[in-house]
Amino acid sequence: MKNILVIEDDKNLLMLMQHQFKDELNSRFTYSPSYSDGMSQIAQRSFDLYIIDINLMGYSGLDILRLLQKEENIDNRVIVMSIDDEIASQVKAYNLGASNFILKPINFDIIRAMLRKNIRSLESREVGKLDFGDLTIAPDTRSCYIRTGDSSLEVDLTLIEFNLLYKMAKSSNIVITKEDLCFLGRDQNQPMSFKALEMHISSLRKKLIADLIITKRGVGYYLKRE
Repeated sequence: MKNILVIEDDKNLLMLMQHQFKDELNSRFTYSPSYSDGMSQIAQRSFDLYIIDINLMGYSGLDILRLLQKEENIDNRVIVMSIDDEIASQVKAYNLGASNFILKPINFDIIRAMLRKNIRSLESREVGKLDFGDLTIAPDTRSCYIRTGDSSLEVDLTLIEFNLLYKMAKSSNIVITKEDLCFLGRDQNQPMSFKALEMHISSLRKKLIADLIITKRGVGYYLKRE
């Protein structure tokens, strides 16, 4: 089930959307009636998709896009609504990461089609993701997230750290030898040393918080799946 945040300050349109999207697309909709409430919702949790009005009672929905762009990968996750049909507004929205732009009055058949397309894109992106309890590893974006309550915190990994983690994740509970893991890092076109590997593993352990990486003394490492 996808979580979708709608930010729209027109109360009549918001009520209409609540009616139109009832039990829609196997998704859970959250409705924010103002810019400040929308910002508060985003600060509290992460959503899969966003529908954002540009004109929000003296504020700009584009500022919300700028915030999302800084914190998340928002490709194919944002639909922007506007009564303004100026090309400049549309260009700004697309440059900030919006995947779709729809003019008011809203055609609900069109916006449903946009949502379905974006959901399919998200689902295809999720193929290949690996989950270990509260840890999610996404190979397509070389990213790693730790879930905390209703939100997710991205773990800042180096390329070598990610490659090590993903290699172990694909073979959870199976020991990967140090020799094999050393080939994931290069030092002047040579596999990295055991000492360098141990430093990267130590750094990974600190960043992951949870004690997932297990040492098989004298052999290598593996990722523990509960």
